[in-house]
Amino acid sequence: MKDHIDNWRSVTIDLVILDAITHHHINLEGGCRPVQATKPRQITFSSGEKEIISAEITKLLSKEVIELTDPFNGGFHNFCET
Repeated sequence: MKDHIDNWRSVTIDLVILDAITHHHINLEGGCRPVQATKPRQITFSSGEKEIISAEITKLLSKEVIELTDPFNGGFHNFCET
């Protein structure tokens, strides 16, 4: 992640986040990626909120902070399956 610090600086000025990325202070328990054991609940947004969310997603896509992917298993995945 620290190889992309300039990209991170373009989306946040939060010094705690930038320090964690630069110095790798993020420790994941269990030696694997975090796991979400239950399916998240559906959140309902107003039309105004949907417009804001869409604009933010568009901004992050244009900055290549995120990228579109193909859906898998309904978009719910456990990275540490054994």
